[in-house]
Order: sequence, then structure tokens, then C-alpha cells
Amino acid sequence: MTFQLPKFPDISDTAHKRVRGHALILAGSKEKSGASILCSLSSMRSGVGLCTLALPSAAHTIIKGQLINVMSEEIPSTD
Repeated sequence: MTFQLPKFPDISDTAHKRVRGHALILAGSKEKSGASILCSLSSMRSGVGLCTLALPSAAHTIIKGQLINVMSEEIPSTD
């Protein structure tokens, strides 16, 4: 018995970004910002139409300046 993964539907190269899905990434901190940047960039590279990065307010200015194609949502920071 073999297991087959379900196939994703074919999406045209000219499809609208809302057809390609929306990724929400919860990541980042003031000291460790690299992983959140890499996650955001890799989700965009994978073909997702929209990407929102929710990150702590302490890291927002550090990370947002490095991401052009990713939307950001600032969430309250705690110590």
C-alpha cells in the first residue's frame, strides 16, 4: 500500500495575489531578528500571495526596514 499526498491545484503564473494564499508569521525579538526575516522571505519565495509578519514592537523598526514585500503588524512587547 502506497501513500499519495494530495495534489495542490495548478495556479497560473498570472494569478492574482489573493488566489495564492496569505501567510501569517509570528516571530521576532529585538535580539534575534534574523529568523523572522528568513521566514518572511522564504514564504514569499515559496509562492504565497501575501505575507504578514506579526512582531513585537521592540523589534518592529529593526526588522521592517529590511522587508519590502512583507506586511508587518506590531504586537505589544513584554520584557
